[in-house]
Amino acid sequence: MMSIQESTLSAVPHGFFLKNSDVLGNCIKEFDFSFSKFQSDEITLENRRMAAKSISQPKAKLIFADQIHSSKVVKVDHCSDDIVLEADGLVTKKRGVALCILTADCAPILCVDTKAKVVGAAHAGWRGALAGIAENTIDAMVEIGASKSNITVSIGPCISKENYEVEQDFKKDFVKANSWTNEFFYDKSDTKCIFDLPRYIIRRLFHHEIKSASWTKLCTYEQNSKFHSYRHARDHNKLHHKRNISIISL
Repeated sequence: MMSIQESTLSAVPHGFFLKNSDVLGNCIKEFDFSFSKFQSDEITLENRRMAAKSISQPKAKLIFADQIHSSKVVKVDHCSDDIVLEADGLVTKKRGVALCILTADCAPILCVDTKAKVVGAAHAGWRGALAGIAENTIDAMVEIGASKSNITVSIGPCISKENYEVEQDFKKDFVKANSWTNEFFYDKSDTKCIFDLPRYIIRRLFHHEIKSASWTKLCTYEQNSKFHSYRHARDHNKLHHKRNISIISL
C-alpha cells in the first residue's frame, strides 16, 4: 500500500495514503477506507489495518472521529474505542494509538511536536476551516503539553483552488470573519469564483503563531487516479462515497 511521506513529519510514523496499490501483474487494487454499502465492513477494516502496517504500526489502535464538519477536537487518552465522539480533530500523547482522518477533497491536517511527543490530526472542509478546526487542534495539542513554536503541520492531498468552484455568495461569511480572506477567492464570473482551501488554512495557522505549515500541493480532483475525489466523482456521475485515509502516530 502506497502513501505520501512528508519530510517535515519524518520523526513520527505517518502517511497520506493513495487509493491504489502497486501494480500486481495487470491488476491494480483500489482501496476505500470508509464504511459504506459498496463494500463489506471486513474489507474496510482490513484496508485500514494494511495502511497502519505499511507505516510500521501494525499493532496500533486506530482512532477515528465521527467527522461532522465542525471545529470540535477530542483528546485521546485511552484506546478502548475505535471511534470517539463527534469531532473533526484528534490529539494525543499516548503511544500505541494512531489518529486517522478520512477525506475525499477536504483537507487532512497532520501535526506533531516532536519535543513534547504530541500529535494531532484534523479534517478540514470549508465549514471546519472557517470555524477554526485547525487552530482548535493546535490549542488542544498545547493543552496536553505541546508548544506552538515546536509544532509542525502538514496538509495532505485535497482539492486545489483550480478545481474548487463555488458561488460568489459563498465567500461572504469568510470575508465577514476576516477581511484578508478575500485574497483566497478568485472571480470566474459574476456568479462563480474559486477558493484556495489549503492556502487559507495555512494563513490561519500562521496567524495562530504556527511557524511551520505546508501543503503537499497534491490535488485530489486533478489527480483522481491516485486519490478519491468527491467532486470529481460527482461531476462525472460516479459513486462518490469512497474515502482516502491519513494517519499519524507516536
